[in-house]
Amino acid sequence: MGKTSTGFYDRQPWPVDGPAKEQPWLRWPDESEQNYADFQCYRDLPPPRRTLANAYKTSMGNPVAGQLPGGKQGVPPSWSGKQRKWRWIERVQAFDLWKEKSQLEAERDGTLEAWREMGERHAREAMALQQKALERLRSLNPAELSAAEVRQFLVQAATLERLARGASLQDMARVQREKEEDAAKAGVAVITYVDDWRGDASRAKRNPDSFYGNGQGALPPGIGSTGAPGAAEVPLPQPPPGADRGDAPAPAVHLPRRRKKVAKDDDGHDARRGGGDPR
Repeated sequence: MGKTSTGFYDRQPWPVDGPAKEQPWLRWPDESEQNYADFQCYRDLPPPRRTLANAYKTSMGNPVAGQLPGGKQGVPPSWSGKQRKWRWIERVQAFDLWKEKSQLEAERDGTLEAWREMGERHAREAMALQQKALERLRSLNPAELSAAEVRQFLVQAATLERLARGASLQDMARVQREKEEDAAKAGVAVITYVDDWRGDASRAKRNPDSFYGNGQGALPPGIGSTGAPGAAEVPLPQPPPGADRGDAPAPAVHLPRRRKKVAKDDDGHDARRGGGDPR
């Protein structure tokens, strides 16, 4: 193999136009067909096996090409020169990044497509189930429903409406809290229909003497429900005329104890003393 001048294998400048500018693993301007074919043999090898020796074997179509006595592996010096001149290492690095990105995008697109198909299938199944449920619901006689079933239907219907309108429990709690604050300023009490919007911690802080202090979400007798989460307002009970309306607590009222009825004898004495002078 003849020697070549050092300048012949000087590194080539990166392409400034054409397809190779954005995809440097493609053929460069002034790169011969043979040099590009040799580069393809190097580029398309799996990264763990990507060596000049393996690329040379692939190019020659001979698994023992370049094998030297003693089991050593050699390649023509021109291959090392071509690798430097046409910047094979940098080009395959860009190729590997592009390939990895393309695979990730393909996997993502495949996953998104699978999700889309799953969503459409679940939507069709949900619509079929809804139709069956509505048919069954229309066949029910309201007079035959128990109180527990009515309450369960009401809560489930309110939940479905909330989800359909995109309202979270936090939003509903905020609205209810604002309504209670406005009602307090106006001097009215607010009765919560769905009592568990704000959890047990808030429920524990409620006045046990109020209408909703039972923590069970039950309405007082005579207060109806509209079938949707909300609140009913009733006037606060007012103190009787002349009562103390200030913040100071009213004085305690002590009632006299009732004396136990003691058995009397015929003479009117305490029977426990055995008669005699009742002293």
